This record gives sequence, structure tokens and C-alpha cells, in this order.
Amino acid sequence: MDGGIKAWNGEIALLSEEKGLDLFTGNESPEETLVAAYSLEEGLRDFYSTMGEKVENEEAKRLFRQLSEIEIKHQERILEEYGWLSGRSLTKQEVVSNSRGGTRTPYHVG
Repeated sequence: MDGGIKAWNGEIALLSEEKGLDLFTGNESPEETLVAAYSLEEGLRDFYSTMGEKVENEEAKRLFRQLSEIEIKHQERILEEYGWLSGRSLTKQEVVSNSRGGTRTPYHVG
């Protein structure tokens, strides 16, 4: 990690930071935005878990495992915020089913 991105000699992302913003219309409720955030954290957790399985270096494996665990904490915090904001709790299972629901965006909260 020494030297940051300027010292990086590996692969880089090719898409712009705007990629994926088309998932949002700007009309989402705060609750819908939190469900989207939860889903994004799930994607990161899956990425870190997959990478942890692929690397051979034990220190890198440990780092990916730690990063994956951090995403779980982020998801727990998002669920807390959802409860505070909406006045009702939302389980992980409800988020998963809502994020796969058949609405215009995958982030509808029924």
C-alpha cells in the first residue's frame, strides 16, 4: 500500500465513478436509498470473500477476511439507520427480498 495508487502496477478499473448511478432516479426515499446501500455493501462483502479464496498470500487472505467482516458491520449499521428513520425494523431477509423485487428499481421497500 506504500505509495498509494500512484505506485500501483496492477490492474485498474476501467469504468468511471458514475457507473451504476443510472440505478437511481433521484426520487428514491431515504429508506429505499438505505436498502440500496445495504445491497452495495453485500456486493463488496461478496467481492472480498471471493478474493480471499483466490489469493495464496496468507496476509492478503487475512486482509480480505477482515474487509469482508467490516462490510457486515456496515450492513448492521444500515439496518439500524433504517429502523431509526422509518420507525420499523427491517431484517436482512426483507432487504434481500426487497432488493430483488419486481419494481422499477431493485431497491423498492414495500
